[in-house]
Amino acid sequence: MHVAATAATALSFWMPAVHAADGSDVGGKRVKKRGSRILHDGSTSTKKSKSQTPPTSPPPPLEKLQIGVKKRPENCALKSIIGDLVAVHYTGVTFEDTPVEFGSSIGKEPTKFYLGYGEVISGWDRGLLGMCLGEIRKLVVPSDLAYGERGYPPNIKPNMGVAFEVELVGVTRDGMDFEPVEKKTEL
Repeated sequence: MHVAATAATALSFWMPAVHAADGSDVGGKRVKKRGSRILHDGSTSTKKSKSQTPPTSPPPPLEKLQIGVKKRPENCALKSIIGDLVAVHYTGVTFEDTPVEFGSSIGKEPTKFYLGYGEVISGWDRGLLGMCLGEIRKLVVPSDLAYGERGYPPNIKPNMGVAFEVELVGVTRDGMDFEPVEKKTEL
């Protein structure tokens, strides 16, 4: 999965949906009538209301990995590939009614693993490919690419999706260590 190809789609999760009035395809949804809008359950409505009532049911389950880039370094000399030993800092949260942080490496040693070898959840193996040193991404991971039917008690229930903010702080490739280059201010 290439980041450039998925960035616009992934970022739609964090930005309000924009629907075209001319019926063109926006974010994978077809808008058929001028002024119609797509509701939470995927149906369309032309009814305009000043007060919007919240949905009575939970949102549909997340079906695919979503990747958002929060910070990208000016120069990206090295991107992560399968087989790299990567070092990351992360914070993980559930996304139910109230997000619950279930894990973090902030203030600790970075978490290290071989990318693409199944040492971590599939959402990380896929979502961290092509990442620049020093880049920060937000990953929204569906259950089947996270902890699945077993969950990860006590905070991650069975079939629950999760979200992570991940910063790539180191890469070891072919025996060579790479770290982000900090920009130094000249006096």
